[in-house]
Amino acid sequence: MVRLVTGLEGSVKEGRKHVTKWLSGTIQLTVVDPYFFSFSGANKVYRTPMEYIKAIIELLPKTLKSIEVFHLPGPNRKILSGFQNHCNKEGVSLHKWQTTDVHDRVFIKSETEAIVLGTSFGSLGNKIAFTLDLPYEDLVKFRHELHRIKSKA
Repeated sequence: MVRLVTGLEGSVKEGRKHVTKWLSGTIQLTVVDPYFFSFSGANKVYRTPMEYIKAIIELLPKTLKSIEVFHLPGPNRKILSGFQNHCNKEGVSLHKWQTTDVHDRVFIKSETEAIVLGTSFGSLGNKIAFTLDLPYEDLVKFRHELHRIKSKA
């Protein structure tokens, strides 16, 4: 299924609600977003790095116990530190993998379901984008590639 999630005037909360609902109840989450720990400056949704960190945290389910993030090398220290502090406070195990091998943004929950997000986490609500379900066969292949990236680290 393809779903328009963001970018339409006045629809930020509605688009975020779809992602939040999809993540509901998730215990283990893999986030593949090269720009997850980035903040390139104020936009119409996030004026400060702290607003961006808060928005990330608000999307995560309270049930989360483990998260791994595949991101570009050289993360923004403020974003990374704020996210690490949240994970430590909530008892969420955080694993980070720096890579330049991935372009698309993908959320994988419990290693069995995935959605492709047409924008980076930081642009969620800022630009018109879609999510689409990743077929299981593609998810298996994608997870194999993520394993390859982890084994290179």
